[in-house]
Amino acid sequence: LLGVESQKDKEILSMNSKLEPGEYTLVQQTAVVNEEDLQDCIDEAVEKWKKIRPLKEDILAPLEKEFLIRFTHSSLVQEGSTISREEIQLLSQLLAESDPLHYFEQHELKDMVEKTTSSEVEVVEAVNHLQIIEQLSNYVQRGNITEEAMLEMHHELMDRLLNNESEGKNGAYRKVEIGVSGSSVVRT
Repeated sequence: LLGVESQKDKEILSMNSKLEPGEYTLVQQTAVVNEEDLQDCIDEAVEKWKKIRPLKEDILAPLEKEFLIRFTHSSLVQEGSTISREEIQLLSQLLAESDPLHYFEQHELKDMVEKTTSSEVEVVEAVNHLQIIEQLSNYVQRGNITEEAMLEMHHELMDRLLNNESEGKNGAYRKVEIGVSGSSVVRT
C-alpha cells in the first residue's frame, strides 16, 4: 500500500499523514515479476548470504545484543510491563559491566532502579530475563537443555517476583490451574 490520493487535489499522501475530512482513494503500487526473475532474485540473495556465513564475531555480537534487548522488552511488555526499550538497553549495559550471572543484592538493584523511571519489580523482571537468556544461550551451545535446567532457569527468572505459594513456587510446576484473562478456552 503506497498511500491515499486526495480526490480534491489529486495529491498522494502517505498513510502516516494527517488527513483532513474528504474523499480519498487508496493507492497501491504493484509490480509484475515473472518466475524466472523471482528465482534470479532469490539465487542472488542466497549467494550474498553464503558469502557472509558464518557471521564474524564483530557482526554477530551486536546482532545478539540487539536481539537480547528487543526480546526482553517484547517479553516484558507482553506481560504488562511499562519498562522502555532504552531502559532495557541501559540495564543490559550495567549487566555487561559485571559478571553476567552475578546475583544482584537488594542495594545494587535499588541503584539500577534509580537510573530508570520503572518500578523495582520491572527492573528485577528485566535483569532476571537478561541473565536467563544468557544462561539459556550457554545451555544451547553445550547441547544440554534438560527439564531440570529449565526448572532451575524458571527459579532464577522468577527470583524476587513470586512471593506467595498460591502464585506457584519458583522452579516448580504449578499445583493449581491457571487461565488467561478474557480467554474463552475451557480446560477440561
